[in-house]
Amino acid sequence: MYPKISQNIMIELKNVNKTCKSIVAEIEENEILIVFPMLRTIMGHISEGDKLEISYLINENKYKFDSQVIGRKNGTVPLLRITKPIENEIVRVQRRDNFRVKANLDLIVNDTTVTTLDISGGGLQFTCKTDLELQEGSEMTGTLIVPTSHNNDSTPINFVGKVKRIQMNKDESLKNVAVQFTKLNQKDQMKIIQFCNYKLRQIRLK
Repeated sequence: MYPKISQNIMIELKNVNKTCKSIVAEIEENEILIVFPMLRTIMGHISEGDKLEISYLINENKYKFDSQVIGRKNGTVPLLRITKPIENEIVRVQRRDNFRVKANLDLIVNDTTVTTLDISGGGLQFTCKTDLELQEGSEMTGTLIVPTSHNNDSTPINFVGKVKRIQMNKDESLKNVAVQFTKLNQKDQMKIIQFCNYKLRQIRLK
């Protein structure tokens, strides 16, 4: 069965390592028409032949496939023509496969600001003082402060999570807490994934 392609998609331009949002306008037999991304930082970097990675969410499951720009279609709304994948080229990305990156970000838990050790699209780990009341298996709420990859701004992301593991740190006054996201807006999850991709690119460039 051919996997459904969501109307809302994320596009990664492989030639310049930039990511943007778009909307699927039409799916034809051999190509897909998407709304041309209007961000100024993106428009000048899209040309015929450019390779793309398309990702999207269906029922909280993430899918992705490789594509290529094959042209444009002018009209009231400018459209970009990209290659349509065959069935086995669409890959489902399991939540447990969300890669973690080391990142020291501010996280607000119970009105206390703590520091993350690592994050992913599926959860995070942070360190805090032992007097912060948390229990394994319990539900918690938090606000993660995620920097944007292209400037110095940051975005507060609210989530609900389940405490999966608590371990004492070498410093007996601290503990490490691993959390799995249970309620997280899809757009916010994509922001976290974009940040993780940005961190990975930084590591590869070193």
